[in-house]
Amino acid sequence: MNDSGLQGTERAANLVSDILTSISDGLVALDNDWRFTYINAGALRMLGGNADDIIGKTIFASLQVEPDNPFHVAYVASKESGDPVAFTAYSDLFSRWLEVRGYPHDGGYTIFFRGVSQERQAYRETLAARRRTEAMHSIKQRVFDTTLDLILVTDRQGNLIHVSPSSLAILGYSADE
Repeated sequence: MNDSGLQGTERAANLVSDILTSISDGLVALDNDWRFTYINAGALRMLGGNADDIIGKTIFASLQVEPDNPFHVAYVASKESGDPVAFTAYSDLFSRWLEVRGYPHDGGYTIFFRGVSQERQAYRETLAARRRTEAMHSIKQRVFDTTLDLILVTDRQGNLIHVSPSSLAILGYSADE
């Protein structure tokens, strides 16, 4: 290969390195013995330490992950089947929820992961607010349906759009009429 070919290969390698380093999600590459071969800055932030202390060590020993750990089980099953895996689970190690994607390949295994605790909390809060709103609507509907008072709801043009069931007793017309 001539010098320009080497320079092009070096530029491509630098570009790939820059791209992988810039990813905010954690990215680790493992060999077939589950040893770290690459770890990006996002993963280092979550794992702590530096790459020199981690590269060459197994993921399970480095993170003190037992064989019955759900993450361990998922990665090993994925590698054995050859099928990628995607899941969200709570990590006691990181004390947070993680969204994980694992990709087996002939040379080992690649894992992308990111913390999703804030998103999960926001989702739970939204769900709780929706349930409170639905409960309040249900209470209002029960009051509307059981009140002895006449309640008439109109649109801006004065058309009746909702009439309480008490209309039959008071006006002699059912709500449908």
